[in-house]
Amino acid sequence: MNIAKQVAINLGKIFPQSVEHKILKELYKPNEVYPPIDPLSYFIVSSDKIKLQTGREQPWKDRRNSFGVIQPGSWDLDCVNYAPSPIANKLYSAKSFVETVHFQSLSNRFIHDYEWEDTELINIVRKAVESGQPAWHGCETFEDIKKQCQHVDDLYTSIKRNGILTMNELNRKKKSFLSSIGDEIMVDVGRTGELLFAHGRHRLSIVKILDLESVPIVISFRHAEWIEQRKELYKKSDYSHPDVPHSTSNNTYPSSI
Repeated sequence: MNIAKQVAINLGKIFPQSVEHKILKELYKPNEVYPPIDPLSYFIVSSDKIKLQTGREQPWKDRRNSFGVIQPGSWDLDCVNYAPSPIANKLYSAKSFVETVHFQSLSNRFIHDYEWEDTELINIVRKAVESGQPAWHGCETFEDIKKQCQHVDDLYTSIKRNGILTMNELNRKKKSFLSSIGDEIMVDVGRTGELLFAHGRHRLSIVKILDLESVPIVISFRHAEWIEQRKELYKKSDYSHPDVPHSTSNNTYPSSI
């Protein structure tokens, strides 16, 4: 992490959100990219557009410093070594988001009325805890597992009742802009423009299970080859992609909030 981004983490302690956002936007904005990228934009997309997972290892780690990153390589092609441990890989690793044990277990819980203890997710987590391995957001005891299950139940109830709100909307009076945006549903953009899930697994799972029409997201990594494609697509006014602004609108993102 460079010094500027280390400073950025503490901006919310000094400035109101509106000022913090302006400073962060300049710190995270990649140079010499056309059309320009607003690294802290929100986008509204159909949850169906997020089908695959990023191949970056532990994309949730240091995520508040990953906005505006442009990266070459094969990280967008597969999910090998996606998670940091064998247990986490069992729960989260799959090319398709909905094929993961985590999503299938939440689907069984909320669509098919499974008890938590009858889901594969909890079966794996219980075995991990019994063997002394923390799992599923750091659960170390059976009580931790029970609390985490209740948290997901509460989250499901909240989203079903109120729709999917941004973390910034939920936390505006409590947290800095950077802290909030770092907890949003986050995607990477692969070389051909595909949206690849990176962070916010519970919330995206519930949105998909409830079949909500749209979901707010933020973008983390962009593949270097996508940046070149994006430049060409920008010239096509009839092309629709959340990361490609309309050429007739002064680079304003059409689906940002």
